[in-house]
Amino acid sequence: MTTAGLRPLMDMFMIKTNKFFLSAVILVVAALGQPAYGAGRIYNGSAWRDTDGNAINAHGGGMYYENGYYYWFGENRRGMRSYGVSVYRSEDLMNWESLGLALTPTGDKKNTLQDIAEGRTIERPKVIKCEKTGKYVMWAHWEDGNDYSKARVMIAQADKVEGPYSLVRTLRPNGAESRDQTVFVDSDGTGYHFSSSEDNMTMHLAVLSDDYLIPTENWTRIFAGKQYEAPAIMKINGTYIGFFSGCTGWRPNPGHVATTRNLMGEWNDLGNPCVDANAETTYTSQPTYALKVEGYDYAYMYMGDRWNSSNVETSTYVWLPVMLRTGVPFLRWFDSWNPSMFETLDAIRRAESISDGNTYVLLSRMADRIVSLNDNKLCLLDDDDARMLNFVFEATGESDTYKLRRDGGDDYLTASSSGVSLQPGDDTVSQKWVLERQSDNFYIVSSPKDGKILSVRDASMANGAELELIPRTGASKARFGVYFDSRRFDYPENSPWGERNSSGVENVLNERSSMPVISYENGKLIVRVEESASRRPIAVTLYDLGGRVVAVDSVMAVDGTAVLEYPSCRSGMYIVKVVDNGQPVSMKIAVSK
Repeated sequence: MTTAGLRPLMDMFMIKTNKFFLSAVILVVAALGQPAYGAGRIYNGSAWRDTDGNAINAHGGGMYYENGYYYWFGENRRGMRSYGVSVYRSEDLMNWESLGLALTPTGDKKNTLQDIAEGRTIERPKVIKCEKTGKYVMWAHWEDGNDYSKARVMIAQADKVEGPYSLVRTLRPNGAESRDQTVFVDSDGTGYHFSSSEDNMTMHLAVLSDDYLIPTENWTRIFAGKQYEAPAIMKINGTYIGFFSGCTGWRPNPGHVATTRNLMGEWNDLGNPCVDANAETTYTSQPTYALKVEGYDYAYMYMGDRWNSSNVETSTYVWLPVMLRTGVPFLRWFDSWNPSMFETLDAIRRAESISDGNTYVLLSRMADRIVSLNDNKLCLLDDDDARMLNFVFEATGESDTYKLRRDGGDDYLTASSSGVSLQPGDDTVSQKWVLERQSDNFYIVSSPKDGKILSVRDASMANGAELELIPRTGASKARFGVYFDSRRFDYPENSPWGERNSSGVENVLNERSSMPVISYENGKLIVRVEESASRRPIAVTLYDLGGRVVAVDSVMAVDGTAVLEYPSCRSGMYIVKVVDNGQPVSMKIAVSK
């Protein structure tokens, strides 16, 4: 309901003189204008509230995952003033329980650099666990509270993930300035510290000691002279990915994404990862952390802050799924979204090759969006099972040439002078398409009718951008990937990030001794995993035999068992797919009522 829709109600209450009634209406209007975080969605740019209804106060934050819980650490602010480090926890990234302060200001503010007294500035806290010592270690940017000239890091540690954390020391890493910073633990257990240094002109990167309590003398300079800050680091197989911002104070700017195979070596700067409106401000946000979302191979979330420079306490948050399917990380904009989105994102995978009779989707190399049908128009859309077009590729006998029939229909992708459409099947050349594979494993899709190629109007990357045919001169911006829905088909995959579940993927598949076991008992779907896992998120998708999604659930396995019921399903045969720590298992079940 809008505030306009409430006007008759407000008028009725205005007649009354009792101030209680008027206050009640104002509160209702305010609440309706502010979406409630945790109601099955992540609402970007809104004020988020914890499970007690209080505003979440965790700015410049980072995440740590353990035993089925995400722990969110962030700056606790009172207006502009820093007041320690907050910690929240959640099982689903949407409902956050406040655990109070992980780091509380203590001691007196004296003429010293070694305290965390009230009034000190503590920014961008990040927590990692040292397996060697069993301690949880927090790194943060530390200032004395007067200005940003001290440029130090604070290191604290605790016996429990939620704290309390006690100060170990503050320092300048290897004697150099350190402002916006983060820490990252590699798959081999080596810790690294990234920080903006040299008057924010150059990023410094140092290897940490074995206990993660001090930077070693093994360090290097990256992005020299580029003025990058706000590092957020992730890793897929052997590739490291970093999100960074420019240095413009509190004002947002075009972000940067970069990759490397060697953290201490050269980085490949790929430019701005954003593809939608407001990309020049990184959707009015600044990166703070890149989170691995549990339960999938390649599911990561960008975490950013939307700063309020006059009152940091009221700054809001921007969290977005990282699009990885093309081999280049993208950030698409969503006003709101649900983490179950990763079920589809992770399921749409690049095919190793094209085989006659197989069913594929076409994915834009520029935008990581799928060719779909919207109001009878062919366009690029965000993943939507109801609208994305699955095409059956029918070989014509001519080299690399296919007809693309809509799966479940008798109409074909057809070229015309005005563009492309779906038309009933015929034997004309207008329904033939040549797929020319490029060195990046994407394709130029051309029509032998006139040599024009499939593209997107105005080279747009936007959600809803319409397809068109253009002269071949624009081929550099008109490449499509041939992908498939792994929930329906088991085709050979050519992942741009290397083989799935290799030793570099950050999950525990190689440490597990058993696969999920699925059964249907007494009207309930039972999923059993290792009993040693006291709490583990399980992704479950139910399909009919035609491959259509019937239900999507994310449940927590407790003591090795998750139980689901589908009361709305009719009796019949279904396919159920379970994803446990990235490992998919499917089986056919008979639902009886």
